[in-house]
This record gives sequence, structure tokens and C-alpha cells, in this order.
Amino acid sequence: MNNNIEPLVIEQTKYTPHVLLDARRSVFEIEGRAMLDEMMAVHNKIMDWLKQNLSDIDAAIVLIIRLSYLDSAASKMMAELLGLFDLQYQAGRQITVNWFCALNDSEMYADGEVYASMFKLPIKIHSV
Repeated sequence: MNNNIEPLVIEQTKYTPHVLLDARRSVFEIEGRAMLDEMMAVHNKIMDWLKQNLSDIDAAIVLIIRLSYLDSAASKMMAELLGLFDLQYQAGRQITVNWFCALNDSEMYADGEVYASMFKLPIKIHSV
């Protein structure tokens, strides 16, 4: 089924992350900054794509998140996004989240820990 799913590609801006959701290649990435003023439209596109396609993806999913900044409003959107993946994981899907942050970025590391404690979904935190 993955071959019929068009990828979602959103280019990075100063305030929004690069997004690549590609079921054909099993690539699921969010990278950059996430700030509310610009993030709502990006979030809606991601959620719409996932709601439309997630149940048709038959491969294991590894979501890679590399954010350098996540404001409080955008963090609520991230919780909603991870919650959607968590529901799929609890229904038996193979899903893992790799949360990457800079070695000296204690705030992004702490955000990853908060999300890991909120969900049953395996969230692996990597300081690089």
C-alpha cells in the first residue's frame, strides 16, 4: 500500500521545521525550529496527512525528530502528533521515535524526556 501514498514535504523556514513524511521510503522526519505563529499551518498539514495515510502504511515507522527550538504552543502540537503515533503503537504498530538534540541543549533534552514519560510509544533521546 505504501507505493500509492504521496509524500508530504514541507520546506523549512526561519520559524517552521523541515518535514518529510515519505511512506514509500519509510522516512519520517521533522527537523528545525517550531514556533506557534507559523506552526499551525504546518501542524495541520502533518496531522491531515497522518490521519489520511497512517493506517495504510504497512512498514515499521521510525520518526526522527531534530528540533533546535520548540515554543510552548508548538510543544502542545508536538504532544498531539506524538499522541496520534502513540495510539497506533498501542494498537500494535511498530513505531519508534528518535528524538535528537544538541549535546548542550538541556531544554530540548528535557522536552524529549517529558514526551517519553507521557506516552507508551518508545521515544529514544539522543544527544549529539
